[in-house]
Amino acid sequence: MNPNTFLKRRKAIESLGVAPARFATIIHPSAVVSLDAKIGINVTLMANVFVSSGVTIGNHCVFLPNTVIAHDSMVGDYCLVGSNITISGNVRIGEGSYIASGTNIRNDIRIGDRSLVGLGSNVVSDVDDRVVVAGNPARMMKSLTEETA
Repeated sequence: MNPNTFLKRRKAIESLGVAPARFATIIHPSAVVSLDAKIGINVTLMANVFVSSGVTIGNHCVFLPNTVIAHDSMVGDYCLVGSNITISGNVRIGEGSYIASGTNIRNDIRIGDRSLVGLGSNVVSDVDDRVVVAGNPARMMKSLTEETA
């Protein structure tokens, strides 16, 4: 996972020209996934990831160790989620977003498409599409333009 190239992830995966059935979803034996969670294709859940009830995870996502995704949250396609993250209940993370390690996201927050949340941030308000936020509380640092991808 690289915050300098996360916006290119979708294009790189699509350029492989691989049929969806050829992708594997990998769930570490120590990960816990609720029976009613929905997990997409080509998803990696590393050690000690916890996926709670009602969670939906899109296709082509990666979750590093020790991350919690609480009830009724939704993670869009092509997202990268670092380690030691707490995603509280009813959170919406937009397609192609990057959530850096050590981040906490409060209940009922929306993270926009193709946005980056910086290392160790505490997200307490919604995040727009295509922006970088960081800090405690997380604040907008810059916008991401089409040229960035």
